[in-house]
Amino acid sequence: MEEKLIERLESAVGRLEALSGGFRQRGWPESGGDAGALDPSIVAFDDLMAQFVGRVSSAAEKIGGPVLDVTKVVAEAFSVQKELLIKVKQIQKPEVAGRTEFLKPLNEVITKATALTEGRRSDFFNHLKTAADSLTALAWIAYTGKDCGMSMPIAHVEESWQTAEFYGNKILVEYKTKDPIMWSGQKL
Repeated sequence: MEEKLIERLESAVGRLEALSGGFRQRGWPESGGDAGALDPSIVAFDDLMAQFVGRVSSAAEKIGGPVLDVTKVVAEAFSVQKELLIKVKQIQKPEVAGRTEFLKPLNEVITKATALTEGRRSDFFNHLKTAADSLTALAWIAYTGKDCGMSMPIAHVEESWQTAEFYGNKILVEYKTKDPIMWSGQKL
């Protein structure tokens, strides 16, 4: 009886050591790995992204130009978000010092989308602003508690959504053709 218990404990310790083996000093995982990709919540995220980002991409291909460019950035942002979600699921206890480095890929993609709205104003400015402003919602992952300086995740996403919706409504008013309205209606 005791031998079985010892074997089970050793097995459990071995699994725990294997899980914690991919962590660096700062407490952030070294890579997403395949194990996180098989997690049911990550699989559900993939399904949602395939469905919704796929529809937005199809509509953007019909419009082309800067709308297609910003839609590619949106797809990239959700890919980055997936990688961050996989990493977050592996973190035992995140440290503040590593948060900036952890969020850097997401920040770079959001900055890329925002840069598309700057400079000479495009005929598709409202499309670009809708996409760029909607991507700020992905920063909810940075929420670490009420003292972190951001709204709670639900409120943060809602605020970002309202800003993006403002420009999305402008698309509906401005365009009478099907493709830009279809793109806007996909709700990034």
